[in-house]
Amino acid sequence: MKVGYLAEVVKVIKKICIFGDPAVGKTSLIQRHIFDVFNNAYYPTIGTKVLKSSAEVMKGEYKILMTIMLWDLLGQSKFEQIHRTYYQGAEGGITVCDVSRPETILNVGKWVEDFRTTVGPVPVIMLANKVDLLDPSDASMKRKVEDAAKRMNLKFLFTSAKNNENVHVAFQSMAEEMAESVRKTQ
Repeated sequence: MKVGYLAEVVKVIKKICIFGDPAVGKTSLIQRHIFDVFNNAYYPTIGTKVLKSSAEVMKGEYKILMTIMLWDLLGQSKFEQIHRTYYQGAEGGITVCDVSRPETILNVGKWVEDFRTTVGPVPVIMLANKVDLLDPSDASMKRKVEDAAKRMNLKFLFTSAKNNENVHVAFQSMAEEMAESVRKTQ
């Protein structure tokens, strides 16, 4: 950016789908990010919930103001056809697994493949949630997450909606990933 010049402001609206197995904490992560609350009770998402967030990203001479529509999708895989309908138009994805349930880590690949089959090569970030439930001395689960993310070529973060660990960082990272496509179209 040139000294003495203001950045050009670009306003965009982006759709992000949050997907993964049931009870991995998708809704809890969104509620923590938007409302800064955490509820221990589990209420399965029926259909989809759409909530609005915002982000600001500086990219070169552009200041990108993003309105982000967060689509919180039901986690039951038997609704695969419905998922594909909800995925349409997404410009980013956040896949979530639960580090206390190893099978959810294994299922991330199927979720990401289904998502990308529908929307193409958009940015996807993997969140390994409920890290507050891990024994800090247990490195094996962290390795499983790292290996899964590496196999799928995904950026990943360990998060805890309960403890607010890396929650805002995760959504900001997703905004920064999507900002790359905004710059290319300007």
